[in-house]
Amino acid sequence: MWTVISVSFVVITAILGITEILRRFWLFIMRPKGTPSAIMVIYLKEEIAIQQLRYALEFLNWEKPGDFSAVAVITAELSEETHKTVKKIAKDRNDIIFCDNLE
Repeated sequence: MWTVISVSFVVITAILGITEILRRFWLFIMRPKGTPSAIMVIYLKEEIAIQQLRYALEFLNWEKPGDFSAVAVITAELSEETHKTVKKIAKDRNDIIFCDNLE
């Protein structure tokens, strides 16, 4: 019984790893050579702004460093309290760009 469970776990993990390698290879082939790093743009929603920012920062940390260079955060619709909290989370990071107005 334990043998079946452990072998199944190894097979599933191997399949997931192979698909991740294939995805990275395909993106490497499709990316035009010499393009600059991309900037991720996030429009923060009041109720989930902190979770959105944390997700974006975690995504930025896990992706290959050359793929994304910064996160542009649009904070036009946030309350003053949420805006301060978001600024506090991003205080020590130099890869976050804040856009307070959409004009």
